[in-house]
Amino acid sequence: MIRRSPRGFVPAAMALSLLLAAPSAMAAASNPATVFANLMTAIAAGNTKAAGALLAPTVKWTAGPAQAYPPKFPLSASGIAAVGALLAQEQAAHIALKLVGTPAVSGDTVTFTADLSNPALQTLGVTDVVLDGTATVSGGLVTSVSTTVAPASAAALEKALGTGATATAAQLPKTGGGPLTGIAGALLLLFGALLLRRPRVRILRRDA
Repeated sequence: MIRRSPRGFVPAAMALSLLLAAPSAMAAASNPATVFANLMTAIAAGNTKAAGALLAPTVKWTAGPAQAYPPKFPLSASGIAAVGALLAQEQAAHIALKLVGTPAVSGDTVTFTADLSNPALQTLGVTDVVLDGTATVSGGLVTSVSTTVAPASAAALEKALGTGATATAAQLPKTGGGPLTGIAGALLLLFGALLLRRPRVRILRRDA
């Protein structure tokens, strides 16, 4: 005779498996590398709601360098509302930040590499730059993110910036110098010499 389990009753074997799986699932969800990777995936997908769910209320975000972003673009923000607004601005400005490889973890600190691309870089002839960054994760939430340009991309970025400045200068109208300035200067000198050599006029006074 087969006895049926009462409705709502969970067999002991199934309950044990659920109990064993729960800690591992929680550990994966709070693992700093996993949390940060999920944040970057949400940012890359433009899912600000999912990204906000992974940020701590007092999160601090520091992007850089300034040369890799559009002029006057905000690079830092503190607090979940300000950081959320910053991420929204990045999305509107078509600034893409994509995680490269697997982040390294040491305690609560995540070290990562990312590719940054945006229209400002493309105008300089640079497809993207590699950023080195660090993030901290506490209690399953990202508490800080900081990035800077990687040495491999620093030289290329500086070269592109220098080339862009030279091209801009070449397009500006020239002032001073040139043949016209030389001729005008010679005429002025000649005119001055003539004035100096002008004969003096003596004024004779009549006696009353």
